[in-house]
Amino acid sequence: MVSIPRDYLFSTHTVLTHLKLGGIVRKSFEAPIGSPLSAMEVLIIGLLYFKFNPSENEYWSLYLESIPSQYTSLIFWPSEALPLLGSKRLAERVNHRLSKISGLFEHTRNTFQKFHDSTCAFQLKFLHEFSLDSFLWAYATIMSRSVFVRNAALWNTDLRLEKDIAALPPLLDFFNHSNETECSASYNLSTQCYELRTEQAWAPGDQQVFIKYGHHSNATLLLHYGFAIPNNIYDSIDLDLDLHQLIDGTVECEAKLLKLHEFGLIDPPVRPKSANRLKHTLSMDGIGWNTMVAIKTMLMDSKEETECWDALLEDSPISPNNEMKYGRYCKALYQSMLHKIEEGERIASSTIEAAEPTTSSSAPTSWSTYLHLSSIYRACCRLILNNALAHIDS
Repeated sequence: MVSIPRDYLFSTHTVLTHLKLGGIVRKSFEAPIGSPLSAMEVLIIGLLYFKFNPSENEYWSLYLESIPSQYTSLIFWPSEALPLLGSKRLAERVNHRLSKISGLFEHTRNTFQKFHDSTCAFQLKFLHEFSLDSFLWAYATIMSRSVFVRNAALWNTDLRLEKDIAALPPLLDFFNHSNETECSASYNLSTQCYELRTEQAWAPGDQQVFIKYGHHSNATLLLHYGFAIPNNIYDSIDLDLDLHQLIDGTVECEAKLLKLHEFGLIDPPVRPKSANRLKHTLSMDGIGWNTMVAIKTMLMDSKEETECWDALLEDSPISPNNEMKYGRYCKALYQSMLHKIEEGERIASSTIEAAEPTTSSSAPTSWSTYLHLSSIYRACCRLILNNALAHIDS
């Protein structure tokens, strides 16, 4: 459907070979002190540089004009809108992402200030207009519109940027997402083009052609792209799970966490009360096997831990007592999460009844968008949680 030549991909190579920008990136690598710019930072600098200086390159200027000036992804939602989601875990992900972006912004700005040419008018203009708001826009543009490309191998560059695996493909990023479509997209080394191929027939005329961004949950779609899908077949929700709360006694708790890590079931329990709060999800297919094993392990008594570990790994019941405790815990967990969804619905209702809250100047759109997107997210979460509760009761 689409074939984009290598030279028409906006990549780190675009920035590295630019007369006024490439030198700054290279200087950050040559400096004896401080960390060099990452691939994400290089792309952001390039995007903003051409956005602030449209006369520099007509092709990239026209492309940037076609990109939305505002996004509805969660990092742009005002903090008072996040409770509409009814998910503490998703709000934590948003705040964590914003904190990470803020740190990235400070590093990028400080590095550019350190190595820029004070006699270059374009670079001085860049620094003057470089702000956290513009940085957020560029970050969201890359996260929502880039494709996977191994830039170092593609361009045989002498610099090895951290995670240099993204490029922006003009035209390809105009396609909308659908879970039902079947397509493939990758870089063709033979043609030296990034190609999008369909695996189904599309009739000419008014029919819209879709592509698939991936098998994403609504939380991921909201976080990266700013939309959610009703009845999303790939949806899952992050569980409000803290394994430390399942057991009394720090020593026994840490021993079980280490054992789970040894079997590759959870991430390393390095920091107290923060181990393995990620990757615990629930979908219409039920709770993940790793999560189930982790919970049952934390609920085992000393006798069960000695005698029943093999049975647990073989997906066999440990004991009636352990199964009972597991069911009770999951039921209480799901009910607690449902209460938070209901709280989000109450907030939404009161927001609709009252006048729209005042939003900051950086807010992308009206509260009707937040209400609409959060209602889709809550409805899917409620469906998953009610399905899980029905399974326990049966």
